[in-house]
Amino acid sequence: FFSGPVYTHRAMQSLDFYMRLDVDSFFIAPLPIDPIRHLADNHQSYGYLATGREERKFVVGLWETFMEAASKLELRNLDAVGSQEAWGRTFFYTNFEVSAMTVWRSQQYLSIYSALDESGGFFRHRWGDGPVHYLAVRAMLDESQVVRFSSIPYWHQTLVVSE
Repeated sequence: FFSGPVYTHRAMQSLDFYMRLDVDSFFIAPLPIDPIRHLADNHQSYGYLATGREERKFVVGLWETFMEAASKLELRNLDAVGSQEAWGRTFFYTNFEVSAMTVWRSQQYLSIYSALDESGGFFRHRWGDGPVHYLAVRAMLDESQVVRFSSIPYWHQTLVVSE
């Protein structure tokens, strides 16, 4: 759901940005910035708190399927994804993320998502939105369009971010 259908859901149609906070995630202090305003004011498209490394069994075939779909598109930063070894199963912790809706509604992303979905990997291998978002953001956006929100005080299970 969070890799594709949420962005085209009727309830999301009027939004330019969205901020996701899972039900088991918490801000542990007042936010020092408005993350959505930060993206808008700085012409950025994606914000995250942290990255991790996914277990191999949950990304079987993802890199190959992503690269096959992405190579058919004119993605300005596809080389930034690098090799499968360079990717290293990295994912965004998407239990908190902020993004411009244009990223996920773009024809490029919709084509990639469609290929991933049609491959059956979401169901057979439990591909999550974290690694999918990581690969897509790296391939589709310039580094200047991506921000790590290191000052947002946040807690999610074993992940704690606080300065």
